Amino acid sequence: MPDVEYMKRLAEKIEKGELPFLEENDRFEFACDQCGKCCRDRSDIILSPLDVFHLSKATGMTGKQILDRYGDRYIGPQSNLPIVRLKYREEENGHTTCYFLGKKEGKYYCRVHEHKPTVCRTYPLGKLHAHKKDDENVCFKPKYFLQEYDPTSNCSGLKR
Repeated sequence: MPDVEYMKRLAEKIEKGELPFLEENDRFEFACDQCGKCCRDRSDIILSPLDVFHLSKATGMTGKQILDRYGDRYIGPQSNLPIVRLKYREEENGHTTCYFLGKKEGKYYCRVHEHKPTVCRTYPLGKLHAHKKDDENVCFKPKYFLQEYDPTSNCSGLKR
């Protein structure tokens, strides 16, 4: 999947201290083209309990039904906590697509826009929350960064 390579590049930039984080008053421009690229070939959309609640409101399904149909559950390798990742549907061409992605008149849209997961709501911002490797009790405030533009897989709205 394309996002695996992106995540590797991102990890390398973090290790080298090359990832530019946004400061409190920084500004950036973004214009959604409704291309739907941000809703394909992803495996990094983590659902919080609040996200599951919102999706249940949007769909009329129970939280359990949302988890069973749209959730991929596993135990985090570092945290040992349960994690729910948004499951994507497999396409015939080998790609994956979000179950909530719709298309109308050549434009893509989110079918649960008013209730979409936090990760989707904050796109194109990425969020990093980390702790020092040598002291598990020292946490840093979350840091945000603008996801990079990649003409082969990422959103063209980032190039503006």
